[in-house]
Amino acid sequence: MANLHSRQLIRAMSRQSYLVPSFLIGIASFLYLFGLLRAAGIGGAYDHPGGDLAQHIAGAYAYLDGRWSFPLFYTDRINAPAGANIIFTDSAPFAGLIAKIINSITGLRWNYIGTWFFVLWVLQPVSGAFLARQLDVKGWVAPTLIGIIALTCPFFLMRHSHLALSSHFLILFSLGFYFKDVKSRQLSAYYWAAILGVAIWTHAYLYAICFAIFGAAVSDIALFKRSMAFRTIAIGSAVFAFTIFLAVIGGYGSGSGAADGYSIYSADLLSMIWPTESTFLHFKSPFTSEVRFEGNNYLGLGGELAIVLAIFIARKSPYEFLRKHPFLSVVLACCAVYAVGNIIRVAGIPIFEYPVPENLPPYSILRASGRIMWPLSYILIFISLAIIARARQLKLAAYIALAALMIIQVTDMLGPVMKIKQGSVGKDRTELAQLISQAERVSYLIPIDCLSAPQGLSTLTEINWIAAKTGKQTDSAHLARHSEPLVCDFKQVSKDPGTLSLAPVAAIKYIELPREQCSQIDDVYACGAIVAQNSNLTKLPKSEPFRLSMTADQLVKFTQVGYLENGVLKNRGSGVIFYGPYVTVPAGEYKVDIDADISNTSSVIVDVVSDVAKVKHFEYDVAKSQSKSFRFKLDDIVRKLEVRMTSKDGGLVSIRGYTMIQLD
Repeated sequence: MANLHSRQLIRAMSRQSYLVPSFLIGIASFLYLFGLLRAAGIGGAYDHPGGDLAQHIAGAYAYLDGRWSFPLFYTDRINAPAGANIIFTDSAPFAGLIAKIINSITGLRWNYIGTWFFVLWVLQPVSGAFLARQLDVKGWVAPTLIGIIALTCPFFLMRHSHLALSSHFLILFSLGFYFKDVKSRQLSAYYWAAILGVAIWTHAYLYAICFAIFGAAVSDIALFKRSMAFRTIAIGSAVFAFTIFLAVIGGYGSGSGAADGYSIYSADLLSMIWPTESTFLHFKSPFTSEVRFEGNNYLGLGGELAIVLAIFIARKSPYEFLRKHPFLSVVLACCAVYAVGNIIRVAGIPIFEYPVPENLPPYSILRASGRIMWPLSYILIFISLAIIARARQLKLAAYIALAALMIIQVTDMLGPVMKIKQGSVGKDRTELAQLISQAERVSYLIPIDCLSAPQGLSTLTEINWIAAKTGKQTDSAHLARHSEPLVCDFKQVSKDPGTLSLAPVAAIKYIELPREQCSQIDDVYACGAIVAQNSNLTKLPKSEPFRLSMTADQLVKFTQVGYLENGVLKNRGSGVIFYGPYVTVPAGEYKVDIDADISNTSSVIVDVVSDVAKVKHFEYDVAKSQSKSFRFKLDDIVRKLEVRMTSKDGGLVSIRGYTMIQLD
């Protein structure tokens, strides 16, 4: 009996031997292009990661440093005290779980995002060869060539900045098992559970795509083998329930499902054929914004030529595919419609729009809809390559054609490959990193996701990576979903001696900071006791006295009952004549001089308020006092400060402007 099982295992392994060349090519190409250190998550692009890659690695380190908890992927090391789920930092949670187990046993702490890059790179050609075999491509040469083309698909390569989302081997294995199962009329339940389980713990978009393909497999098998329909649907339901269980324990419920902006990140109708980057096709991009071809669905010149060649040599009608794979065809059509979005664009130009309920799933969840085009893109390329490989009339020429298409595809994508080799590199922040290493924790004066790109979103994301790498807890994070509504109030510099408070220069004026505790390091303000005690750091210079001057032309933008006449602001009846301008003002004593004519009125109130008039700092009746100057004092920094004038009885007031000056 043991010998029988051994022989069966050997035969099963020999049937998969055609995957070995693709596996070896994946390893060899990775080592040649990126080196072994890249797989270990160190060196090169990982020395100073920038953009989204910094966010992903920050989440990875924070997860390894955090305690085991429920949900499984929760960590309290970033976005404290609420913490965060690394599902929403796109930190490849499945890989993180394996790394955390290893870390718990051995104490090994490393950037597992680099290791996941190695895994997904090697599995891309392997899964491509597997899909080719399920499309009846025989031998090992043709599947290997097709696997290399899969490795150089543009929409795979151009997702490198999102390594979790680059796990396209899950899509290719899903398509492969679809064709395998529909052919055998039997669902490979355990394999599907593994694929969908890894997908749900890697990225939600990949799970959505793989689950749609899985649903097509269940439906088509049930349709063609009706005697086993109930059993197939029951097994499929069990697999689905298993993945929902994984989603719950992983913590998908800990983030808001809302993601405004469906159809902003969509696929242009030309996105498959018009290159975003190409060695051969140097066309000016017709897209008005990068978000119009989200998903980077360019097929590559090799992929496009494969489709053209397949059209000429195909013997079967496209309707044959629809007949054999009806539910998969429906899924692919739905994916394409969803990817294009409800604002359909050609070359970036809107040509048609229709309403959708954006506040309801899936529109409220899968915002970057252009990514949902990927299964159709892969099907078009792989079906075409399979037609060429199986063409009897070509014989040896089929292999020559596949080799030529592979060379064209690889050459066409040399640019993106070189960009991946360089990686997403941020700024060298050695000086700031040394300061962070001295702190116990890092606090951001403005939450990261309250900032736009010009205000320093990437700056704080890179700093979050430094803090996480050095094992410091932070009180903010760049998250795809927040568990609680984001509060964007400015925070005071922490008085805790172990806390380093940071803010990007682009998002804050240094008059808002205690200058003796703060220093500017490159494009960041660093504040706290650590800075104050460091004699090597240059503290912020004393600011010039604050001065605000508002003319009638400016005040007319902040009025309820005023109008402009010959450069003078006048009122129509009673009400607020002017308010605003919502400025940030440092602590100190101030003098306000109002240039106005006030007559035939018994009451005109001038006050100084902040926090949308909830806090009143000063008030007096200028009509009764007959004084158009007054002084007031602020004991602390005040944000969104207003100077207001209100007519109580509607008497005429003519205002040319006012000045507010900080006194020494």
